[in-house]
Amino acid sequence: MKHLLLLLTVITLSISSYAKPTPCKGTTKAGVACKSIIVDSKTGYCNAHNPNRVHCSGKTKAGKNCMMTVGKGSTTCRLHGK
Repeated sequence: MKHLLLLLTVITLSISSYAKPTPCKGTTKAGVACKSIIVDSKTGYCNAHNPNRVHCSGKTKAGKNCMMTVGKGSTTCRLHGK
């Protein structure tokens, strides 16, 4: 039984090593393709480049727009929610 389990584990690992990770479809500010492989399966973008994410409506100390993402049903991040 242990040999069978070991064999199945080895086969699974060998198959998964052949699978190519899907990189993010976004590009950086420098115009280079994003190298992140942790992507949303629906959009194909990582969290930093996802066009569907909602940004915080607050302002930073420098007066720029806050770029943190917010949760569902909220308009501000954890820093600007107070």
